Amino acid sequence: MAELSDLIIESTRFIEENLGINLAKQYLYYIAQHFSVADDLRAIEAINNYQQRLAALTVNPSRLEESYLFELHGQAQGVTASLVFDNGAVSMTFMLHQRRTLIGRADPASGSFADIDLSSLDPHSTVSRYHARIIFDHHQFYIEDLGSRNGTAINFVQLRPNVRYILSNGDLVEFGAVSLRFVLEFEDSEKQFHRSPATLSTT
Repeated sequence: MAELSDLIIESTRFIEENLGINLAKQYLYYIAQHFSVADDLRAIEAINNYQQRLAALTVNPSRLEESYLFELHGQAQGVTASLVFDNGAVSMTFMLHQRRTLIGRADPASGSFADIDLSSLDPHSTVSRYHARIIFDHHQFYIEDLGSRNGTAINFVQLRPNVRYILSNGDLVEFGAVSLRFVLEFEDSEKQFHRSPATLSTT
């Protein structure tokens, strides 16, 4: 018997190839609303991975170039970046592939689709459609709250809207009620950036 995650991928691919990317996004959003992380982890991961793939396909040319440059930089520096959800029972990883990554929730009615859609982890809709942005600039990662309804916090310290804050490896980032860990993985451990968890720095 086919896994549910495989069926989701196959059906989404069929819709994408025959009906277009936008309908495929709406289909995934609809499915995501009927799952919680406790239901089927593999299915949730399949949905999130495909949503990130579709988001990458619909970026404009300048963002594609930025994504390519970021990838080259990451390879040269031996570093990869991600946001990790881990509640003790379930673990999910969202890779940060672009220089600018929008975190939020999907809203097909308005045509809003974040690069990282946290809908499946946010049953009470505490994450805004355009909640926050993670930026890679001059060898450093930053986060900026975009005026979200429930705010963004780093290590339990609330961020001011529309201000860039430096992200460091291991930071706990809260988007509304959804908590994720910012993780940098280095080939050379000496390249890691350090900052006191109690201190927040802006640009």
